[in-house]
Amino acid sequence: MYNEKYKLVAKIFIIISMVLLFPLILPTLLGFFALGVIDQKYAPEDKKTLW
Repeated sequence: MYNEKYKLVAKIFIIISMVLLFPLILPTLLGFFALGVIDQKYAPEDKKTLW
């Protein structure tokens, strides 16, 4: 139905956006991980949560 060139262009733009937006996603994931570690490390024994 669609032209093969359009599919190729769409794939290229998706890959470029994934590469460029990766640095924005990585700090968010690391931040959530760090918050979880801090909560587990400094929480009292009865309030520790398992992830």
